[in-house]
Amino acid sequence: MHSNLETPYFVQLPLEPKPGFCCHLGRALPPESQDLPRLHIIKTPRRISSSKIPCRATNMIFDVRRLFFIMVAACVSTAFASNDDETLWKRQTDHYLFKGEPIPEINWTSPDTYNFTWGLAGVDNFENLEFGHNLITTLGSIVMIILVYRFYLAHLHHIRLIASVTSPASANYFAQPLSPVLRFLQKHIAIAPLFKTRYNEPLYSGAGKFYLGVLPSRLNAIFLFGYILSNVIYCTYMLPWNGKVGPDNKLHAPTKASLIAEFRGRTGVMAVVNLVPLFLCMMRNNYIGKITGISFSTWNLYHRWAGRIVVIESFCHTIAWMINQVDYNGWSGIGPAIREKRFLQMGLLGVISLFLILVTSVAPLRHAHYQVFLGIHQVCIAMFLSGAWFHCYIDQLPHQIYVNVAIGLWIGERLHRLFNILRKNKIFGKSWNITTAELQLTLSGEDAVRVSVRMPGVWNYKPGQHAYIYMPRLSWTQSHPFSMAWSTTTMESIPLAESTLAVVDSGSSEKIDPSRYYVEEPRTTIHFVIQRHAGFTNRLFLQASENARQYFLDPEMAEHKPPRFLAMVEGPYSSESYSFDSFPTVLFVAGGAGITHPLGFIRHLLIASAENLVATRRIKLVWIIRDKNNCGWISDWLEELWHLDADREILEVEIYVTRPDKMKDRRTRMGGRKIKWMVGRPQHEIIISGMLAPHKKQGPVGALAVNACGSGSVCDGVRAAVREKLHEARIEYSEESFSWS
Repeated sequence: MHSNLETPYFVQLPLEPKPGFCCHLGRALPPESQDLPRLHIIKTPRRISSSKIPCRATNMIFDVRRLFFIMVAACVSTAFASNDDETLWKRQTDHYLFKGEPIPEINWTSPDTYNFTWGLAGVDNFENLEFGHNLITTLGSIVMIILVYRFYLAHLHHIRLIASVTSPASANYFAQPLSPVLRFLQKHIAIAPLFKTRYNEPLYSGAGKFYLGVLPSRLNAIFLFGYILSNVIYCTYMLPWNGKVGPDNKLHAPTKASLIAEFRGRTGVMAVVNLVPLFLCMMRNNYIGKITGISFSTWNLYHRWAGRIVVIESFCHTIAWMINQVDYNGWSGIGPAIREKRFLQMGLLGVISLFLILVTSVAPLRHAHYQVFLGIHQVCIAMFLSGAWFHCYIDQLPHQIYVNVAIGLWIGERLHRLFNILRKNKIFGKSWNITTAELQLTLSGEDAVRVSVRMPGVWNYKPGQHAYIYMPRLSWTQSHPFSMAWSTTTMESIPLAESTLAVVDSGSSEKIDPSRYYVEEPRTTIHFVIQRHAGFTNRLFLQASENARQYFLDPEMAEHKPPRFLAMVEGPYSSESYSFDSFPTVLFVAGGAGITHPLGFIRHLLIASAENLVATRRIKLVWIIRDKNNCGWISDWLEELWHLDADREILEVEIYVTRPDKMKDRRTRMGGRKIKWMVGRPQHEIIISGMLAPHKKQGPVGALAVNACGSGSVCDGVRAAVREKLHEARIEYSEESFSWS
């Protein structure tokens, strides 16, 4: 854990070593070590100097490089996606082409409706593509602005970190509140809810039976309003409302059919263009989100609204075609027209798929039957992409490139996830190891299961990460995200033939059997705390309960072990949107199982603070639980935190129990003077005021970081308290509210 600790690697040798046998770990062993029955190899990591503090901006550069190469690969792949003689790039430039031939000249003022019911007749496709390019350029510019802002924040945090570590007295300088203008923007836009205080707390119907979703923040609402407004403008602005110049060089009033044809072309192009942000927002491996620090819940919000825009524009595209078709040949002519043209059939397939997605995505249905929704959603997406691609390919429409990009993102992201699952879980490789999940039931407190997943290798765990867990024994199709609460690395003996160590034969005539030798290599175990809900978590809890029941029936069973399942872990994922290294004072507020989020940060800050690598001098954890015995979820981890904080005593823990009647005649393995037990709910404004007051031992407060993770009401309460204290000191607020369904 500390950077100056030695990490041992053991190699088990026979009692009578054979001459000429040597096992090395990246370097040659001394000859005298071969005479020992057990070889102890010490690999000592280089101690990090306090002057070499890592800069977060440097880490972001590597993510930008990775994103750049991915974008180049996507552009190259889409450039060769066409099977026609004319590439899509050529067809984008030569907008006058239609099926490889010039579009027939159509009299724009002609009253003949048939001229505006097929192909690109009456459609200014070059102008439509320009609007599509403008939308993509605008979204890309916003991402670049956010990226520049992120680099600026990372630079400021690094300066504050260096100053606070080298000169603790400089904390007072960074504790000054923001200027009135910046403070106004932070309070009323950056961290403000849409209306009063409700943001993360879900909305329900009057009877409280139907889930209606959550409200966006004020900043997200501004972006969404601009995004929706831009699509409305692109689909209606610059349509020939005042007419066009006809063949006689005179301005003629537009006909109904011509206006509808222009609207049909515009909405069709914009629906396809919006597929790019739609599929970018749904990716788990979202490198744009990682470098910009945008959380998964925010991307999920934009994904839903982009999907609604695609559905509305696709419906408008279809209705516009139907209006001209009905005016030309009546309602009876729609069926024959669709049956005769594969082009229209593929378009109809896409529209039907979007309709099914729209119906099943209604918040109450999605929340109540999420797994059913997810299965239908994936099938309908495949149907829609197939219909949209053939719809554009049959008539060689130039905006097919956007469909190619969407398909590439959808397939590529799934292949990327599959490859990472196989690679990190060692499904393939030299040893064909598999991961196992160990279930431990929390026997006291509320329903919860501690799941420990022992990985076949070493994971580079970082605080704030989450992962998806697959357990085929419980479900072959479901994977659910859970925050990583803790990680431990231990040594495990494995056969030398299955290890990564090299066996060197120096010329002995006797063959060496690697299966007789064992080597101890590090293995990482990832720990989760999962509360019981419906579906997957309920089956998980029942499985652990059954094992616990059998144990209680036979308490003398000495070989009792928690059940072990085949499991796979996908991840880890994190947005890296915040870091607490440069803050002298840090406040964590957690509710219930949300305690899994701050534990990793606290351990990191305690270890790095002992090495003088972070500015942290005071940490406070406020945990809100219903039952006092819920502390059993994390009791051993808290003990380890106390051990890390034994010398400096910078960690404070306050636990609020909201159901005090359950505290009677109950005991807990923790307690003493280091934990303050409270009854009821905390008053967040009083807690923050106490954090802003100078501390007796730690001295000046400095900048304050506040992080909340828990239910919607907990996060909303902390957010409201922070907004009221922004005028007193420099406070930065962040929260982890994982919105899944």
